[in-house]
Amino acid sequence: MKFHKPLLILVSLLLFTCSSDDDGNSIITILPNITLDINAINALPDGSDITDLVNFGQPLGVSTRDWEVELEEGGVLRFEQPGGLDSDNVLFYSRVDYFDPTGTTPAPEAEDVISFIVPDDAMQVEDPNFPGTGFNVYDKIELVAINADDDNDLDYKYDIRVMIQVNGDLLPNYYFIDPKIKIKARN
Repeated sequence: MKFHKPLLILVSLLLFTCSSDDDGNSIITILPNITLDINAINALPDGSDITDLVNFGQPLGVSTRDWEVELEEGGVLRFEQPGGLDSDNVLFYSRVDYFDPTGTTPAPEAEDVISFIVPDDAMQVEDPNFPGTGFNVYDKIELVAINADDDNDLDYKYDIRVMIQVNGDLLPNYYFIDPKIKIKARN
């Protein structure tokens, strides 16, 4: 009987400490399967929208521009390196800007809902447009849903500003990818 009582206490402790969070929601990480046409991008002028040259692994028939990821509070959308790049080519992420669902009006309030995170394992290099200022670009980023509305889903368009490294040289051009994100309501 002495053996059963400590075992019962241990099992009880495990049951109370193994929940995913206080609301019972699991935290998921979405890692899109990114592909892009780096030669086509390299031929474009600075500031070009490259959304149609990027694929996030969305379902057939859904354009990258219309691809929408849905996150619950605590969910993570992680952008890493596209598949199929040569070792001297890198896609670097610079920043993310949020807009209303039409993509026309800036939505600075989105920064109270979605946090831009640079993972610990990200490679960073200095942005060649701002030498010596501490502005960096990263080979991977995360967008984390840090908040949500109680009753309404929050829909945003967002621009991911990126740079590309071709044959080991980081080009000073910025390009933009323009998908959608939805933060699901808590209720």
